Amino acid sequence: MFPSGARLSLMVETPVGAVAGAVNMSVASSVPAGGAMAQSASFDEVSVSMVPEAREVDVGFEYGLALSDRSDLVLGYAMRRNAGHVAGRSDRVALLGWRLSF
Repeated sequence: MFPSGARLSLMVETPVGAVAGAVNMSVASSVPAGGAMAQSASFDEVSVSMVPEAREVDVGFEYGLALSDRSDLVLGYAMRRNAGHVAGRSDRVALLGWRLSF
C-alpha cells in the first residue's frame, strides 16, 4: 500500500491547559467626579477562573515519502476542536513540505 520509505503518522493530543485555579484582582469600580486626586477611588475584588471553557483536542495525520536518504516530501492535516480551549471554536490546518536532514 505504501512505497518503500513512506511513513504515516496519526496523532490525537490535548495541549497543556489549566485544570484548576483562579486569579484575584482589585479593580477600580468608581472614580470621584472631581478626579482621582480629589479623593481615593473605590476598588472591588474580582475573581477570574483559570479553568478553560472546554479542553482542546487535536486530531491529525502526517504522511512522509522518502525522496532520498536525506529528504522527505511531507503532507499533513490537523483539526482542532475547542481551539484555544474555547468551547465550540474549531480550526484546521494543512501542510505540504519538504524536509531535509543534514
